[in-house]
Amino acid sequence: MHPRPLALLSLLLALAAGCAHTQRADSSRALKQAAEGFHHRIRWGDFRSAAEYLVPDRRRPFSEARERGQDERDLSFSDYELEQLTLAEDGLSADVVSRLRWTRLPSLVEKSETVHSHFVLLRGQWLLAEQDKGPFTDVLGAPWDPGADKAP
Repeated sequence: MHPRPLALLSLLLALAAGCAHTQRADSSRALKQAAEGFHHRIRWGDFRSAAEYLVPDRRRPFSEARERGQDERDLSFSDYELEQLTLAEDGLSADVVSRLRWTRLPSLVEKSETVHSHFVLLRGQWLLAEQDKGPFTDVLGAPWDPGADKAP
């Protein structure tokens, strides 16, 4: 192979690797923004806006459960902390570990749990699909069916 084509091939491979790294970093930033956005909204009791961070088929059940439970009145979060964000190898899903502290009236006892949230990249957005613990397992505790959110 001549030196010029070899240099061009090397440059193209380096650029491709750089683009993949940049895309992964951009995706990680977008994931962190989505996780922060969801947690920030629940922290301040804005459950309607928090529902926008969920996969589409879970938004309505989430909002209905919040209304039934009178969560705007009875559920309050004192703090949250994102502890770990792990992007899957394929870049299409991620796991977020957070620490939540909340109180649900009539109890005055503050609960504190480490919650594992599963996010998926759906139509270019990071959306929350599942949680293993916390006050939202009524809707988010069940396994998520990816087929339920396929665009027709």
